[in-house]
Amino acid sequence: MRALHLCFIFIFLGSSLAYENKTVVQYLIDHGFTTFARLLNDTRLDEVLKGRGPFTVFAPTNAAFAKLDPNILSTLTSNPNKLTEVLKYHVVQEFKLMTLVTGIVNEPSLQGQTIKLEKTASGLIVNNIAHIQNRDVVVYNGIINQIDQVLLPSIISTGNIAEIIIKDYKRFKYLFLALTITNLTHMLENGEFTLFAPTDEAFLAVTHIFQLSTSQLKAILLNHVVLRGRTIEQMNSGDHLQTQQGSSLLVTKNAGAVLVDSASVTDPNITASNGVVHVINKVLVPTGI
Repeated sequence: MRALHLCFIFIFLGSSLAYENKTVVQYLIDHGFTTFARLLNDTRLDEVLKGRGPFTVFAPTNAAFAKLDPNILSTLTSNPNKLTEVLKYHVVQEFKLMTLVTGIVNEPSLQGQTIKLEKTASGLIVNNIAHIQNRDVVVYNGIINQIDQVLLPSIISTGNIAEIIIKDYKRFKYLFLALTITNLTHMLENGEFTLFAPTDEAFLAVTHIFQLSTSQLKAILLNHVVLRGRTIEQMNSGDHLQTQQGSSLLVTKNAGAVLVDSASVTDPNITASNGVVHVINKVLVPTGI
């Protein structure tokens, strides 16, 4: 059956795919995925991925693991069951070619929860955060896709958007205060959003902001919230992002810098369980306030 799968793949797509006559695990070891391979070995999942398959594996690079919150990594390495669940979340137990993905596709992982695949103008995105950097490498018992972020199932809580702001209180105490005054924390605990989060320094630059009415302050905050989680890579220069206040924000990218209207993104792509937070250096005050 595996031979038939491989035959079909190569007949359908010709020579555009790379192929290596080795198992998933051997490929990971040979190509520098040392952290992922070590964790698979620690949990004995490497024995599963040496099996017949077929598997489609989303393999985080060593750099992806280095970006993972140290507290989360510590929790995983000290809890083999949770670590096993996270690693299984990177595996789909069938052949899935990313070349054939159009639009949005949800695939069941070996862990049980689904993985969201989305084809965008900037490439293929997994779960709104991970970019597929090298796709559809065919090996003896599956297909491997290199990704730049570790995927975390919902059993591993990274905190919702409101919780991320609360945890980073030293940087966002004025934002948290404003969200509390306007009763917007509940909204940011649910749904799926992108929040452009002004720092305390940004709030201090708008000297009159806490003299405004609650409705005006709420309008300002909603002007920082966009529906759906979007990484910086999912935004293009010239995009107009519709805010929950009703205005639009212009995205400008130039020589590595990213502006949202007049605000610079200083710390992008902070992943929440219900979206993405981007830190900015200015408060975005909509027209008329």
